[in-house]
Amino acid sequence: MIGLARAILILGGKIYTYTHAHTIKGGREAKVHTTNGHIIRCNHIAVCTNSPVNNLINMIDKLQPQRTYAIAATIAKGSVEKALYWDMAEPYHYVRFVEGTDTDYIISGGEDHTVGYNNAEDTAARFARLEEWTRLRWPVGTLTNRWSGQVLEPCDLLAYTGRNPHDHPNVYIHTGDSGTGVTYAALAGMIIRDLITGRENKYAGLYDPARKAVKSWPEYIAHATQMQAGYTKWLQPGDISDIEELPRCSGAIIREGFTLQPVAVYKDEEGRVYKMSASCTHMKGIVHWNPAEKSWDCPVHGSRFDAYGHVIMGPANERLSSIHDPTSPPNQRIPPCAMHISHPQFIDKNINESNRIDPNYLSPQNFTTINTKAESGPSVQTFISGQTKL
Repeated sequence: MIGLARAILILGGKIYTYTHAHTIKGGREAKVHTTNGHIIRCNHIAVCTNSPVNNLINMIDKLQPQRTYAIAATIAKGSVEKALYWDMAEPYHYVRFVEGTDTDYIISGGEDHTVGYNNAEDTAARFARLEEWTRLRWPVGTLTNRWSGQVLEPCDLLAYTGRNPHDHPNVYIHTGDSGTGVTYAALAGMIIRDLITGRENKYAGLYDPARKAVKSWPEYIAHATQMQAGYTKWLQPGDISDIEELPRCSGAIIREGFTLQPVAVYKDEEGRVYKMSASCTHMKGIVHWNPAEKSWDCPVHGSRFDAYGHVIMGPANERLSSIHDPTSPPNQRIPPCAMHISHPQFIDKNINESNRIDPNYLSPQNFTTINTKAESGPSVQTFISGQTKL
């Protein structure tokens, strides 16, 4: 990512962080509106946001959002042949190796499940099973890290890269990485580049988002049925009947008002209560509290929101609506995070001119991950939208 960002800057491009693309419109006057009031005018738009935030229906029903888990542990240098390992279990497991100075590391992942269908005990059990599975097969030492992520599984097992279906021909998407984002990112760059420049690409048809994969219809129907089941929470009672029942640092759905509307309630570590609509801003599924990751997860299409209702994963592109309560503090505003910096002291130095990255500070020792975005200014050829926290 650092090399890519540096190449963009060398070729005259600009990278802006903390920039949220609110409205995306293709056509002869293609433009992107940001939440801070800027407008980017361009010739082509590429939306690469894991789950497409510009596509309400056409692609979402082809993608199965999955939470996935991983652990890292030490392993003696040279004790295992370096290779890629995975099994065929359901849910499956995989292994990667990373070389260190004094010791090597094993990264073991898997135990995936559909977004919005887990609790704290379930998450702990998945990590435990993952560790047990790993220790049974490799001479693992100390467990050093564990984390989770979100992947989108295409119904026919191939990523979707190309023109956005039922949209203007100058709007492109990439989604459905199925956990192999590094590989698919390179392929998507080549396919979308060739579509923009008019070159022939032998992979464009294979990965076309508008393709009809007849053989995958059983998987598609099963996924569609599960999505619809996510709406049944509209008919279910709340998780609790009184906010007093809610422990600190926890969230729950409660029914309030004459119409018993579902309300997502979070109580922070100091006992302050934050209320927001429990209706996902994508397509109105009722969110589910994920106690392990302190987030609101939508079981319909996989959108995720932090404890205060801000988007952390699409396809939703707007936060949960805050509900005014005179007894509660205003919801915290967590700034959009498009860049993770290993040395926070560099933030003020590196970002200027409305959050544009200064190339003089773009060095590996300063940055760990950069999700690129363009911002307003001179017309740009292509606008690349990355996922951010809203």
